[in-house]
Amino acid sequence: MSSAKTGRRGPGLPVWLGMLVFLVIAAWSAYWFIAAGEIRKGVDGWISEQRQAGNSVEFTKLDVTGYPFRFVIEMKDPVYAAPSTGWRWQGEKLQLVVQSWNLYHVIALAPGTSHIRFPDGQEIELTPAHHSAASLKFDSDRHLKEFRLSVPAMDTRENGKHLFSLTDLTIGLRPMPDVATTLQLSISVTEAQLSDLPPDIAWLGPDVDETVIWIEVENFYPLVEGLLDYTGWRVDGNQVHLRRGETNWGPLDVATRASIKLDRDNQPNGTVGVHLENTEELLAALDRAGLLDKEKNTAIATLGLMSRNNNFATVQLKDRGIYLLGNKLGEY
Repeated sequence: MSSAKTGRRGPGLPVWLGMLVFLVIAAWSAYWFIAAGEIRKGVDGWISEQRQAGNSVEFTKLDVTGYPFRFVIEMKDPVYAAPSTGWRWQGEKLQLVVQSWNLYHVIALAPGTSHIRFPDGQEIELTPAHHSAASLKFDSDRHLKEFRLSVPAMDTRENGKHLFSLTDLTIGLRPMPDVATTLQLSISVTEAQLSDLPPDIAWLGPDVDETVIWIEVENFYPLVEGLLDYTGWRVDGNQVHLRRGETNWGPLDVATRASIKLDRDNQPNGTVGVHLENTEELLAALDRAGLLDKEKNTAIATLGLMSRNNNFATVQLKDRGIYLLGNKLGEY
């Protein structure tokens, strides 16, 4: 009769896998809680700096949550005020969301109603729709490089009285893909409803249809990062380009484009292209409002004529004068 030695078996594969998973979870948890503590220290440090600078930062509760895959800095009943300038913002909640694997991309949300006081003392209330958010991307030096705001709808009031409401508001800022020092700025609104318009523009009516603005600012990032001063920026001949500006506001249906630079006295010089549609409707609206005179009639009729076949009438700004076809229309 033969016998075989039976040795002790080590842990099986499932056990090793379980131990590996446990170690990974433990290591990730340690990283998350250490990083959350550092983020909380950074927030506390920023608050301390603001208070030392004379600004006010108040809240009822501050937490860092989001385990395991995000860091969520949540501030309840936040208030930020800068007495030296008169600015003040108060919200119901502020959330800053960062994915654990990318600390240079921040999503900001401020659900509920925000109360804003401007330096001139005006106070308004902004109530954005659900899912409104801002996206901020920073470089390794913590300089803001890209910004995008998306607001499906927003209502704005002053002392409970409606001022305006917007639909599908987007604002975007980013470096140009092929020229990283140049800023691209885009603003678009699908619809807007305005209340209590000033008398000089009340004739346009309360409803604004699709409005689009695309702007490029040369050498913007070196300017804001302190690598180029404002005087040097102007002397170097850097320009601001309006690549696309369109709005359809009541009887006004206009598209514009421009390239402008500022001289040493901050006076604009350059060209502005204007494409004007429905000039008869525009002239009739001005006439009904009692705002139509001979000069306006001539200028609008000329712009309308030059806008045929999708063309743009070019207006030149130079030496503090406004010129069309070599004729001086006015001064600025």
